[in-house]
Amino acid sequence: MIAIAQSSFGCSQGDAQCYCSNADFGYGVRDCAREACGNDDTANQVITYGAAYCSAIVASATGSAASSVATGALGVLSSAAASATGAVSSAAASVTDSAASDVSSATGAAGSAASSAASTLATITSSIASEVSSAISSVESSAASKASSVASDLSSALSSAASDASSAASSAASDAESATSSAGEAASSAASSATEAPGAAPKMTGLPIAGAAGLAAWLLL
Repeated sequence: MIAIAQSSFGCSQGDAQCYCSNADFGYGVRDCAREACGNDDTANQVITYGAAYCSAIVASATGSAASSVATGALGVLSSAAASATGAVSSAAASVTDSAASDVSSATGAAGSAASSAASTLATITSSIASEVSSAISSVESSAASKASSVASDLSSALSSAASDASSAASSAASDAESATSSAGEAASSAASSATEAPGAAPKMTGLPIAGAAGLAAWLLL
């Protein structure tokens, strides 16, 4: 590009102030960098270098020369460098936004998974509680049924025992009454026989005593 500046712009070799005062020098550096370089980053580095090169000329120039450089190639190269910086910033912002979106999506997925896990855990806990309650109810029902059966068997046994005792007492009373009646009849018959015998003196026999003892036994039942 310097050779072109010497042949086309009328600049002497090494006259950087002449190069940078011509806007076409800036356009040439910009376009050649973008066409010749393999990627945008390298082209932007070349453009940035050209802008710095002309900026140094402005710093050393005075008066109208400095103004010519500032409005010449330096203005073109500075604008191109700023545009490249903006593109880089935009790309960085896009990458940042994309990363933030991915993070947000991952966070949402994690939250959804946690909510689903909590719901599943609650369902499992409820099922376990229901099964435990059912098992307890079944055990209580079985225990109540067995207790009722035992009580019924005990009541039946007590009733049977009471009936047997009553029957035995009734039978004993009937036997005592029969024995007392027989003893009384025997005593009466003996007394009658003794009275009817001529010249016989009345005698006390053991039959009335036996009858009295049988009657006392019957009354004690």
